[in-house]
Amino acid sequence: MLSTSGHGTLLNCSEITAALQALETERAAKASEVSKAKKQRDKRTVERAAENDQELRAVAVRNTVAAEKRTAGLFKADRKKWAKSWAFVSEEFVEEVRARNRRLRVSARKQRRRRQTCHQKQRIAQRAVLYFQVCGNGEGGEWGTPPLDAAPTGWGGRGGGECGCADQ
Repeated sequence: MLSTSGHGTLLNCSEITAALQALETERAAKASEVSKAKKQRDKRTVERAAENDQELRAVAVRNTVAAEKRTAGLFKADRKKWAKSWAFVSEEFVEEVRARNRRLRVSARKQRRRRQTCHQKQRIAQRAVLYFQVCGNGEGGEWGTPPLDAAPTGWGGRGGGECGCADQ
């Protein structure tokens, strides 16, 4: 260190160069310390940023997992609700179809009775036609015409087709 203790001193060339080198060495040492301190600060800043980034990523992952669990729970609840309502609707639909089929499907006994009745009506109608062709209808109508109620009309006036033997 160059110190003149506040007095003016004359220095020769070698002393001046030695003093300047000493000043340059001190300045280089201070600059080196400052750069080391700056590097350490930058390193700590980068480490903190990495820790914060890692922590933020961990929080984001936790939030994502929690959101997926929530949506999975909602989907499960919706599927359960849909399954219940679908089961009710499908059960109701199946019951309606069964009821329609019950109405459409006539029992074998009822079908047999209808066929017998249809055949019986046809025989009566044929006999009535033959009778009135031979004897007349007795009501003052034309000769050989059966009365209007002698024609086989079947059930409800449908022409006798309920037994499947109409127009035979």
